[in-house]
Amino acid sequence: MNESTCAASDLPVSPMTFRALWQRLMRQKTLILLVVVFSLLLTGLITWVMSPSFRTASILHLEKQGAQVVNAGELHRPIPGFGASSPFSHAQYEQLKSSELMIKVVDDLNPEVRLFGNNFRGPLFNLLLGGGVGFILGVALALLRESRSASVGSIDELQAFSGLPVLGTIPNVNKKNRRILSKATSGEVGFPLAEAYRIAATNLKYAGPEGVPQCLLLTSLEPGEGKSTSSINLAVSLSQIGHKVLLIDTDLRRPALHEKMGLNNHVGLTEYLHGDIKLSRVTQRISGVNNAFVITAGMINLDPVEALSSTRMKELVEMAAQYFDTTVLDAPPLTGFADALLLAEIADATLLVSSEDAHADKGRLSTALKQLQRVKQNVIGWLIVKARSGVVSEKYYARYRQASRKGLDITLTTPILLQKKGLNLTKSG
Repeated sequence: MNESTCAASDLPVSPMTFRALWQRLMRQKTLILLVVVFSLLLTGLITWVMSPSFRTASILHLEKQGAQVVNAGELHRPIPGFGASSPFSHAQYEQLKSSELMIKVVDDLNPEVRLFGNNFRGPLFNLLLGGGVGFILGVALALLRESRSASVGSIDELQAFSGLPVLGTIPNVNKKNRRILSKATSGEVGFPLAEAYRIAATNLKYAGPEGVPQCLLLTSLEPGEGKSTSSINLAVSLSQIGHKVLLIDTDLRRPALHEKMGLNNHVGLTEYLHGDIKLSRVTQRISGVNNAFVITAGMINLDPVEALSSTRMKELVEMAAQYFDTTVLDAPPLTGFADALLLAEIADATLLVSSEDAHADKGRLSTALKQLQRVKQNVIGWLIVKARSGVVSEKYYARYRQASRKGLDITLTTPILLQKKGLNLTKSG
C-alpha cells in the first residue's frame, strides 16, 4: 500500500455523491416502501375514525341554531302581565333586548370552533400528507440502516473506506458472452469490455512514479470475483500498448488460466519450482497476441505456501524481469489464505479485483488491507468488474463509429468539391 494509504479504520470519509446516495436508497427500497404503505394505512385509519366527530359537531350546531330561532321567536311574543302599567320601565326592556342580542352573537360564533379547525382539508389531503411523512421517515431509516451496515455497498463507498482509487471499471456482460469473457480484449465480446481493460492498463502507467509495475499481483478479497479473467485481459491489454508481458498462474489451489485460455497444463509453475527446469520450457505464447506469454500452474501437487515462499519463486520473478517488461501474477484470494500475502512481498504492486455486486464485508476488507500494509505498502488501487454503473455502453461506441464513418465520407468528398470550384491544393500549384 502506498504511503498515502492508511489503515482502513483511519481513512477519511469522502463526501457522498448523488450516485452513491441513490445506490444506498435503492438497496433499501423495500424498507422505504413498507414505511410509506404503513403511514398511508395509519393515516387512512385515523381519518376514518375521526370523521364522525365532524358530523356530530354539525348536527349539534344545527340543533343549537334551531333552538336559538325558537328562543328568538318566544322573546318577541308579548309577555303576560307586561305592559305600560308594568313596574318595568321601557329603558329596562330595551336593556334586556340588548343583552339577548349579545348572547345570540356569541352563540353564533361558538359552532365555528371545530375539533381540527381549518387544518382538516379532506381524506385526500390527509393521505398525501401521510404518504409524504412516510417517505421522509422511510428515507431516514434507510440511510440509518445503511450507515450501520457491515458491508461496502457501492464503488464510491469502497474507495472511501479503503482509501484506494479505482483504476478500471469493467462492464457486466450477458450470460451469452461470459464463456468468451477471457478473450474480451480480442474483440469477440465487443468494444466496451475491451476498451475498459485497455483503459485500466493505461491507468497502470500513472499509478506509480515508475509507470507500469515490473511485477503486478492481482488478487481479490473473496473467490469468484473475476481476478483470473481480469489477469488474462489485463496482460493482453498491456501487450497491446507496447509491453512484453508474462502472465503466471500462481493460484495453485484452484488454477484456472489454462482452462480459460485453452492451454496445455502438463508443464507449468509447479514443475519449475519443483525441479531444475528452464524458464523457456514452461513458458507458452498466448495465441494471436504479440509479446504476451503465460506460465500455467502445472500438474505437480505442491504445498502452495511452501512453493510460493521458496527461493526459486523469487528467482523466477527476478529472471522474468530480465526478459519481460511486466510480469502479472494471478494469485488466490486474500481471505483465508496466506498465498497472496507471500506473493505481495515479491511483487512491485498489488491490484485488488472486486465485482460491483460483491458488497465486501467491512471487517474482512479492513483486515486484508492491514495485512497487506504490514507485508508491503504496494497496493495501488481497485479493478471493478461486473459493473453496471459508470461504464460506457455498446451504443456509445456504435454512435462513435457511425460518426467516424460520416466524417470519413466528408473527408473524401470535400477535395472533389474543391476541385469543381477550380481550387488547386497541391504544393506545386
